[in-house]
Amino acid sequence: MDIIFVPALQVLRVFLDLYSFGLFVYGVLMILESLNVIDSYNKIAYKIHNTLFLIYNPFLEKIRGLFSFEPFDISILILWLLIYFIKHILIRIIHFF
Repeated sequence: MDIIFVPALQVLRVFLDLYSFGLFVYGVLMILESLNVIDSYNKIAYKIHNTLFLIYNPFLEKIRGLFSFEPFDISILILWLLIYFIKHILIRIIHFF
C-alpha cells in the first residue's frame, strides 16, 4: 500500500506547489495590469492572463461567493491559504507512512 500511496501523495503535493506558483503569477499579473505596468492589449500578456484566468477563476468565483469583501478582493489570498493548508495535511500524511 505504501508503494503506491506515498508517491501518489507526493505527486499531488508537487501539483499543488505548481498550482500555488501559478496562482502567485496570476496575482502579480493582476496587480501589474491594474497599475498599468503591463499593457493588457499586448498579445503575450493577454494570452498568459487569459490562460491563468481560465485555470483559476472557477475556484476564485466560488470563494468570492462565500467571502465577499466589497472594496478588496482577497480571494487569491484565501485560495493560496487553502492550498497551503492542504499541502501541509499531505505532508503530515506522507510522514505518517
